[in-house]
Amino acid sequence: MEDVCAVRLNFFSENFQCKELRNIGGCLVNLKKSNKESNINPFYFWEISSFTKPNHFSDQFKNENILKVIVDNSFSLDESDKEIIFLDHHLTEEFYDTPYSSNTRMLIESYDQIVSLFKQVIKEKGYEKILTLYHNDGDGIMSAIIMKMIYQEVFEDVIIPNKNELLYTIKLIGDTFDVSKNVDDILDDLDGISLLNDGDIFKKKITTITKGAASFFKTIKTCCFEDGESLLIKEQIDELTKSYGKENALQKAKSRFEKYFSSLLDRPIINVVQITTFLNLINSDKHINDLISVYNMEKERIVKQFVYPEDSDCAVFDVIIRFNKFPKDLFRLFVISSPFDLARSVSWSVAGKMNYYKKSPYKSNWAFYLDDYDLKDMKKYNNRRCVLNVNPFGKSKLSLDDTKGDTGYKVAKELFNGGGHKNEKDSIGSAELDESDFYREIEIIELL
Repeated sequence: MEDVCAVRLNFFSENFQCKELRNIGGCLVNLKKSNKESNINPFYFWEISSFTKPNHFSDQFKNENILKVIVDNSFSLDESDKEIIFLDHHLTEEFYDTPYSSNTRMLIESYDQIVSLFKQVIKEKGYEKILTLYHNDGDGIMSAIIMKMIYQEVFEDVIIPNKNELLYTIKLIGDTFDVSKNVDDILDDLDGISLLNDGDIFKKKITTITKGAASFFKTIKTCCFEDGESLLIKEQIDELTKSYGKENALQKAKSRFEKYFSSLLDRPIINVVQITTFLNLINSDKHINDLISVYNMEKERIVKQFVYPEDSDCAVFDVIIRFNKFPKDLFRLFVISSPFDLARSVSWSVAGKMNYYKKSPYKSNWAFYLDDYDLKDMKKYNNRRCVLNVNPFGKSKLSLDDTKGDTGYKVAKELFNGGGHKNEKDSIGSAELDESDFYREIEIIELL
């Protein structure tokens, strides 16, 4: 293994020294602890993070006896923070022409190198604990599962029969979870799984399965932490679920998920059935289903306001804008407010329903219908869309979908210090921001 100096990333402090593991573009390592002989395996702890260092782990970040492994996200660090590994595929999008489509894929295709890093370097340092912070979405969950497999192989000498079959299956699931999924990558994964009865059918089935679980992760994504803003969002979600007749759905669903996930991570992961069982439990649990149903009803309510306003209690404005820094590209702006992380789902649903819009056979002269417009002319605005999910109690969420280029990603990254995914044809972007900052960066072109 060879370490080389990495390009200093914009989220690290001026004096924070990092090293990049050769051949793993999304791996950044900061390990200064002296080697220490130890026959005791470290304890594993699992928590979530989302591109911000959790404040309640500040002491752990300064403790050299605790290794911090952050997967599928990255964040700013203090100069006093130590013993840290970032394994984040988003980093590859900043510096590489061919970034990884998911963090799961990056970890698995670099699996042997990461195991080597742990065996040759990390195991010799005698850490007492390993704190793994995983991103709170499906790709992050799969990344945490891979890290458990690495830990058990390095520290417990667990031998996994048919390991390649297991890794291919997890890679397929992680890629399908991530919004930047590459269809060719997924087809390659299918070829590596000999257990499949019919690859084409399984591709459709796994997309359906991960869609349900992904909806659950979106319901809890905004309220996973123990800070003031998360607590306020929890209150909003509790009010919302009660209004849909699913009282306390959030608490019940989160409790069930945590039990399923901790049960999976508490045992050696050696078999594909363990992974499929975990997903089956999420998708079939009544309390989790209740929360997902509220998420879907809330999404449909909002989408109807833009696409089928005659069926909704209230029609809403949507606006054509451009960003001052990127004046050539127009975006259709939707402004909504929901405690759920559903901005991108709304964007995709509006675009999809526009493509299959059925004209209203009976119209009132006193109501607005979408087909009052020339629908063919309207559809051109679906090429670039952005949704601002306004949070009255804290940071708002901006999601951008650009089917014609990388402007959506650039807007999030360059204007609002966000992130996303991009390739040669299209891009997505997202950022948390103050609502007023967003309005300063745009110019209105048309009011629809």
